[in-house]
Amino acid sequence: MITCQKHHFSLPEDVHYLNCAYKGPIPKISEQTGVNAVRRDRDPSTMSAQDFFTTQEEVRKLFAKRIGASPDDIAIHPSTSYGFASVLQNVASSAGREIILVQDEFPSEYYTADRWCKDHDAELVIIETPAQQADWTDAILSRINSNTATVLLSAIHWMNGATYDLKAIGQRCQEVDAYYIIDGTQYVGAVDLDVHDLHIDALICASYKWLFGPYGMALGYYGPRFHDGRPLEETWMNRSNAENFSSLTNYSDRYTPAAGRYNVGQTSHFILMPMLLASLQCLEAWKPSDIQRYDGMLKQRLYDNLGLDPDQSYHHLFGIKLPRDCDAEKFQSLRQERKIALSVRGEYLRISLHLFNDTADIDALLQTIYDAKG
Repeated sequence: MITCQKHHFSLPEDVHYLNCAYKGPIPKISEQTGVNAVRRDRDPSTMSAQDFFTTQEEVRKLFAKRIGASPDDIAIHPSTSYGFASVLQNVASSAGREIILVQDEFPSEYYTADRWCKDHDAELVIIETPAQQADWTDAILSRINSNTATVLLSAIHWMNGATYDLKAIGQRCQEVDAYYIIDGTQYVGAVDLDVHDLHIDALICASYKWLFGPYGMALGYYGPRFHDGRPLEETWMNRSNAENFSSLTNYSDRYTPAAGRYNVGQTSHFILMPMLLASLQCLEAWKPSDIQRYDGMLKQRLYDNLGLDPDQSYHHLFGIKLPRDCDAEKFQSLRQERKIALSVRGEYLRISLHLFNDTADIDALLQTIYDAKG
């Protein structure tokens, strides 16, 4: 059974970091890789033309392995918003079509979908939060119909960890020929996912949370429906002759096959890309099932002590409400004083766990809740 892996990180001993959904800490190996990359950048004479491509190809391979895809299906982006804009640019529509989102979806999805709807005289449909979180899937499925152009959905709700039956929704999208686009940012790396099994057409994932990558990097899966699409920008690096530096002005009309056409310019980022690769290599040692099992032990300790009933959320990210007899302002003051890092999202305390957490982190949170009562 896997044990606490805090020794792979540089988190201070007096900090209780329950906030991986906010930003994942950079592993020590990635930190050192970044330092080495900066040092290497001091002398570009050591860089070869092949160095522009080798590291990013390794990143594609590891990310593709995580989601059951081919490396050719993976594109490099600077952010999820870039990826969603890239995807939706290639979704054609006619007046009266719809994009479906859930209530309180992450802003990057909402704003991109809203722009698409305005550009196409389409309707933005928001599925309101059901009375019971378990009813999310039924609420979504009942709204998908022949007018649905796209369902754009976070793999789990980013505010409180609410879950959906991703496969059932994907199957329904197939039935009505709707695009199924997923934000995997709060999911990939901590939970097993297979894009083909779930019928996902495109998936975009920021690297700086559960992949432990640097800020400013994101990865995108583009399924077959997007392999002939139009990219957001025309960078030389997404052309078929990009690796032949001596013939770059032999302009080519052919893009890099499959998802390569969607790469952002300067894909090779000589500092961030090696750091992302090191983080993905670090994650190779930790199976999502091990992460869920370990985090589940910590979550159970919290729930048992607070008298909370089991729920359907995953164990790495979930939301709880403070007990009614708990003074919220006093809790926040004590939490900050005791260096307990977590996020407040709406009416929930969003708690996000990983292998760097231990029972001391949970006990510190419990004691703070108790001390804030009455």
